[in-house]
Formats: sequence, structure tokens, C-alpha cells
Amino acid sequence: TLPLSHHVHQSFEVIAQLGDYQKARVGAEGVLEVPQYLSQHKGLVFWISDFHMPIALIEQALNAMSVHQVVPVVLWDDQEYKQLPKFGFGNLIDLETGANRTIFFRAAVTAQFEEAFAARKQALANVFARFECQPLYLNGKFEADAVSHYFEQFMS
Repeated sequence: TLPLSHHVHQSFEVIAQLGDYQKARVGAEGVLEVPQYLSQHKGLVFWISDFHMPIALIEQALNAMSVHQVVPVVLWDDQEYKQLPKFGFGNLIDLETGANRTIFFRAAVTAQFEEAFAARKQALANVFARFECQPLYLNGKFEADAVSHYFEQFMS
């Protein structure tokens, strides 16, 4: 970070440095770098993600952040798995890697997607329980009442 400045030459230097920038990682592995930016003192950490990453990676990250109270905010949209085509070809795009895959949808494939999401939710619940952090699931559009309700359950 640079302080605010009216010196044009500093801006050109930063622009030149950004031109040489290369992404260090693609994918979810960057979450393992987060703990180095957190305080050594206990704090409240909101981890906002769709958590479509390997469970082992989530465990590693939670272990590295174990000094803190982590609130996993799971952003899922029912349309990801409930609004799939009933029959025919469809394209699936992995937003993190950009990988594109064509699938022929039918009832059995749609059922597999729904089962996979249910199994994934259970696997996430298990890993979060091991680290004593209860997830907040936000589905579809943001609703402040859901967040309030999440925190109210800890007040009694």
C-alpha cells in the first residue's frame, strides 16, 4: 500500500509494477496465505466462500486460523443444483479455473447433483463441527435477517 500522493511519477511507478504482476496461484489454495495477514491475538474472522474446494484444504485453513473464532459464511445458490435442465445438453463452467464441461442432463444426472450437494453440505458440517465453528448458509439473495438470526442463537 502506498500513501495518497499528488506526485505523478509515483503513479507511473506503481502502474509499471502492476504491469509485471503475475498471479501466484489459481484456485482456492490462496486461502492458506490468509493466516499470515491475521493478528496473533484472537479475533473474529468471517470466511466468505462457496466452499467448493477440497475438504483437506478447508481443514488446513481452519487449523491455521485456530487462534481465531472463524465464521464460515457459505454462499450457495439453489440454482446451482436444483434448477438444472431436466433433459438435454448443458455446459458447466468452473468459475475459479475457467474449465468448461458439457454434460447430457437427464433425471439420473440431476439426482446425482442433488445428492452430491447434500453430501457436500454434510461433509462441510462435519469439518466445521470439528473446529467448533458453526457455518452461516446464505442462499440466493442476501437477507440481513438471516445474519441477525445466526448471531441471536448465540446470545441465550
